[in-house]
Amino acid sequence: MKVPLNLILSAVLIQVFASEALLAENPASKPNIVFFLVDDLGQRDIGCYGSQFHETPSIDQLAKEGLRFTNAYATCHVCSPSRASILTGKYPARTNLTEWLGGRPERDYEPLHHAEKLTALPDEEVTLAETLKSHGYATANYGKAHVRVDPTTYGI
Repeated sequence: MKVPLNLILSAVLIQVFASEALLAENPASKPNIVFFLVDDLGQRDIGCYGSQFHETPSIDQLAKEGLRFTNAYATCHVCSPSRASILTGKYPARTNLTEWLGGRPERDYEPLHHAEKLTALPDEEVTLAETLKSHGYATANYGKAHVRVDPTTYGI
């Protein structure tokens, strides 16, 4: 079973918004947020979720000191729409990004074809990183971006 992607986004957003109340009382303190999105990592592949095979002491320690996500679902069965959902907090249909970038080619013999396919997340979409940056956070994106032409627009 893979770690559901939208649960991660929801939990991060809940943590951020829940901490807004704390920030109102003590504006000098902001919670640190480190978000890892790992493609093709099964939930049971790490120790804190029950793996007896893989040894993941550093991840297990982060889980012990932070948040663990235990219930969610992915918004799409392929990577690009799921990643766009995590970045924007929107369902794939709301961003018109419903297929992996590049997508599967349409076949003439198929009775139904996809609607218009985007080749990138629209620039007007505001990402979680951009929102956090506007609230004074230093943000960065490392690794596979895969939903915008210029990954530095994720809030770096």
